[in-house]
Amino acid sequence: MQAAPAPSTGQTTLDAALLRANPRADGSLIFPDSYRQWIFVGSATGLAYGEPSETRRHGDPSDRARPGPFTHVYLEPEAYEHFRQTGQFQEGTDFALEMRAPTTGVSIARGGWFAGHLQGVHASIKDTQRFGGWAYFDVDSSGVARRVRTPACATCHAEHGQIDNVFVQFYPLLTEAVHTNNR
Repeated sequence: MQAAPAPSTGQTTLDAALLRANPRADGSLIFPDSYRQWIFVGSATGLAYGEPSETRRHGDPSDRARPGPFTHVYLEPEAYEHFRQTGQFQEGTDFALEMRAPTTGVSIARGGWFAGHLQGVHASIKDTQRFGGWAYFDVDSSGVARRVRTPACATCHAEHGQIDNVFVQFYPLLTEAVHTNNR
């Protein structure tokens, strides 16, 4: 498989069909397994949007010391280039959010945490014609993305997303692009 280009070019050697989610007749999408070749825009560990779970607040001390999942966020290359140049997300923008288990104590690691096994993948896609704007998806292990039908994702993104329902404030590469465009 060929590698994606440097972020600043906006062009790719990958087949365009591999870079975007493709709709299916039942309303779900086939999400590209090549998303890890997209532009890596940021990562977080244990980022929580609401109250910590009861287990995390009142569980055993070793659980409280454990961070939440690692999240890695990827943006498809064409959408990244458009955002870098304009500070706006174009129609058809696809994001992937990968969640990985916090892991420690492997091999020579005696302290600290790293991203372990894959726990899940979520996607967001901006498509005004099909979804009325942004839509949020859970991606299963076969790459089928099913839309999240509860309003929680859309509501939170609308209220707290820094730019166009996107949490740009958590993604250094996008924050840097915003500052470059505002010079």
